[in-house]
Amino acid sequence: MMKDIRYNISLYVIIPIIFSGIALLSILLSYNITGFYMRKGADPEGPIMLWTSLILVLSAVIGLLIVRMLLSPLRKFVEETEKLGVLKSLPKNGRSIE
Repeated sequence: MMKDIRYNISLYVIIPIIFSGIALLSILLSYNITGFYMRKGADPEGPIMLWTSLILVLSAVIGLLIVRMLLSPLRKFVEETEKLGVLKSLPKNGRSIE
């Protein structure tokens, strides 16, 4: 029998990682495109490292802002629903009451 393995990962973590991964792919693509610098004898390392750092940081910040914009109304809704008392009889761990 296989063991059921599940991981709970917060959206505050996973969405910025996804955006950073997309940025990393674009960085790798831009690195390959800048091959013409090397053919011309110019040193492409400085501009590539600058743009790599800038794109990674910017995409992580934008991802975090998008997560906050998406989850703020949801968190507010859950807090207001808990105040109503409708869900107070349910257990916090999500399992049924026995």
